[in-house]
Amino acid sequence: MCPKYRNASAGGGLSGRYSLGAISRQAEYAVTLVDVGGTKEKALLVGVDREGGLLREVVLASEEAPTLKGLKQHYDGMAELIRKVQSNAGPEVKILPAVCVGTPGRLVGGVIQPGSAQNLGAGKHEFDGVKPAEELERRLKVKAYVGNDAVAQMGAALNILLGTPETAAKIKARTVAYIGPGTGLGGGFARVDGKGNIGFMTDGHIYDLLVPGYETKNEFRFHVDGRELTARLPEETLKAEDLLSGRAVRQIACALDRAAVKAGLEPVFLPNLPGMEKALPEEWEHLLDHNNSKPPVGDMAKYIAVNILESDSKNARRARRAAEQIAGFEGLMLGRVVEALHLGRISKFSSQAQWPAADKEAVKGVKDFILGGSMLTRGVMGGIALERAASYLKSRFPNKEFNLHVIGDVDLGGEAAYGAYAFAGKQQIRKIIEAV
Repeated sequence: MCPKYRNASAGGGLSGRYSLGAISRQAEYAVTLVDVGGTKEKALLVGVDREGGLLREVVLASEEAPTLKGLKQHYDGMAELIRKVQSNAGPEVKILPAVCVGTPGRLVGGVIQPGSAQNLGAGKHEFDGVKPAEELERRLKVKAYVGNDAVAQMGAALNILLGTPETAAKIKARTVAYIGPGTGLGGGFARVDGKGNIGFMTDGHIYDLLVPGYETKNEFRFHVDGRELTARLPEETLKAEDLLSGRAVRQIACALDRAAVKAGLEPVFLPNLPGMEKALPEEWEHLLDHNNSKPPVGDMAKYIAVNILESDSKNARRARRAAEQIAGFEGLMLGRVVEALHLGRISKFSSQAQWPAADKEAVKGVKDFILGGSMLTRGVMGGIALERAASYLKSRFPNKEFNLHVIGDVDLGGEAAYGAYAFAGKQQIRKIIEAV
């Protein structure tokens, strides 16, 4: 049977189900919830009852801010965002001395593991060994409960799916995987029992998964202005996040532009970015650097997904064929990641991050996938990538059906922040209420 996917925004009745809507102030206590993404972070102040239960519909305040890069700036900025959202609460509400945060990075014992939070820092290893909870507790003088952002997003997406009978029936008593390519690549796994209770399992991380069958050695061939160009990334990359993420799209696009310039042509993608249509040739080399993540070049994936693939401008028409090719490549990589997880063939880039055999066996056979992150849910690019992934899975598993549940940013709203509540949980929040 053909693998199928369903976008929660497309006629399924899920879009906006948990949107924030009008802010309510009907709560005695409130807890602060934060979702940290690669480009922005969101903080919510949400009511809780006396038993520590989250009153999802009682949102007292909501604030967003850019995700600041660099260790000190990052946590200073997050602390300021938390103070700002808390300042919007009325005097009748007791703000609990606790924050729940979903953050990028592989956390073991509360410690960010080497190279796993490179999207937050100026350098690949700036956040190695950092304890996010301690950073926030020192700045805010409250108890911080911190977990991986993708796990929080997965919990939020599961709540959406379980809130609709049609999709709830599909995932109850099943193992479910989450794949979320945004700025980086998030992942998570959970077992949903017959009653809809969620139990997270394994360490969840897939950003460092070795993608089976990837053999291009980072060479991509494109046709531009009637010529064939070979775009090369400067180093061999085999990890899933290097191939399936906004960063991967940016690096491939910049590699193509470098190849075009070397061939005596104008850049293909650069002129489509705000303010870059008038960039001088002497600026191109710096702007197209492999590691340039500063806007607007840093937002290359977003502009390819929407502005280029949905625009009829002269520059967009010139870049469209290459953009479609990159989107198809992302879909192929998604299909191969799904395949590896389904088969339990999970091999990591680092020997220190390998999953134990029990974890591999626990996810083996998974056929239910939640697909989130802006890469798969935004604009034409997401559609091309999903169709390519479905086509690949059909060719590899003609007699199996995969359920690919697409949960876009619009569906999650503040849900990713809601998902961070699980890092403290009802029992712990109740203890804090009793203490105050």
